[in-house]
Amino acid sequence: MGNSGFTLLEVMISVAVLAVGVVPLLVTHASTVANLRRSREMTVAALLARDRLAELEAYGFTALSEGLGMFGQPGGGGDGHPFLNFEEKVEETEPLSLLEAQVKAVRRFRPPGQEEDPGGSIPTTYIVNLYFEPEEELIPEE
Repeated sequence: MGNSGFTLLEVMISVAVLAVGVVPLLVTHASTVANLRRSREMTVAALLARDRLAELEAYGFTALSEGLGMFGQPGGGGDGHPFLNFEEKVEETEPLSLLEAQVKAVRRFRPPGQEEDPGGSIPTTYIVNLYFEPEEELIPEE
């Protein structure tokens, strides 16, 4: 009568081979999930920053300013985004007939060691400085 079944040594070797094959798959899966979360965060931050920049353009930004605020919900009002604020800056450029506006999305609660800018690039736009008065050129008298 023959023994049917596996020895303990065969089972242990099978489990070891399975572990060697499955662990890299789990590590790859975990890094993929982290990359997807980061990509989503960057996309949301960029869209919110562009939306805020469009609001600045629509309502006009004629004054030099720098500030920190909360992103509002689309359509106005609301509690804003739960994790992101914005930093905006409007400053004169060279030539002085233009104003430059930048909006940067920043984390509201930054864990230690985390980078500051989830949005990567900072959307920028330019608008004519309505209050710019060019210096008069002196015309020599004849």
